[in-house]
Amino acid sequence: MTRRLTAICLILAAVLAASGCAASRAYRQGNDAMRLGQADQAVAYYRVAVQEDPDNASYKISLERAMVSASREHLGRAQKFEEQDQLDAARSEYRLAAEYDPSNQTAAAKVTNLELQIRARNEAARPPSPMDALRAQARAAAQPPVLNPVTDVVDLRFATNTNLRDILSFLADQSGISIVYDRDAQNAMGSQATSADLRGVTVEEALRQLLTYNGYTYKVLSDRSILIFQDNSQKHAQYDDQVVQTFYLSHADATELSQLVSSVMRVPGMAVIPMIQANKTGNTLIVRGTRPVVEIIERLVAQND
Repeated sequence: MTRRLTAICLILAAVLAASGCAASRAYRQGNDAMRLGQADQAVAYYRVAVQEDPDNASYKISLERAMVSASREHLGRAQKFEEQDQLDAARSEYRLAAEYDPSNQTAAAKVTNLELQIRARNEAARPPSPMDALRAQARAAAQPPVLNPVTDVVDLRFATNTNLRDILSFLADQSGISIVYDRDAQNAMGSQATSADLRGVTVEEALRQLLTYNGYTYKVLSDRSILIFQDNSQKHAQYDDQVVQTFYLSHADATELSQLVSSVMRVPGMAVIPMIQANKTGNTLIVRGTRPVVEIIERLVAQND
């Protein structure tokens, strides 16, 4: 019995050693790739290292940094492709940038906007059907503004007990955006202090970190301005934009789909309940709600039509 246990222990030790060697080798290869400026390759190696040794904090930190670097590289390529009017290539690069850094709202919004542009170009090449034309108009009318700061990445660090308003003002100056404050938020921030490490993050991520941690959120007013308010149901009901969008149905029954969507979207505590109206004559759904909610309803309609 003792010999059998000893043999099992030796086998486990060998397996663990092999796993550790594989993780260490992949980690070194990731470091080499980062030094050569090959962020995509570095991400692949670091992922192997984390998979082999998921409890190693150094591996996880290196993977996160490599993903941010890869996101920036793809963002830069996407912008160049977009300037050259190569929209398909730009969309692919923006999509990769968003996948590497999910907090990059600009990249995600660019993917959506470019998809609309590409679809519009393809439809312009052939006579669109009346249904397709109506759908395209409805989607375009519901698109929100996208924040477009003068710089994509900031490099800031603030010590403990720094006034939150001062940090936001410095961030706004560096990124070229203007900030409008809700009155309650402005009063509350007057004596609110915090600390922040915003080195090498996007403007959107910096705003998200600062505001979410301190109980606030923001709304994009234009490409260079935002409104900051307290993150609660009352303020969302006051400030979240409501849009009206018509969904033109090809196959589904408007009344049945209206009932389905209404049941799915009946969420307790929702700040603004969407209005969903079926039009049997035109076989359409007319929806009024906040942009995020309308986007969810659009996906529901597409899946069930």
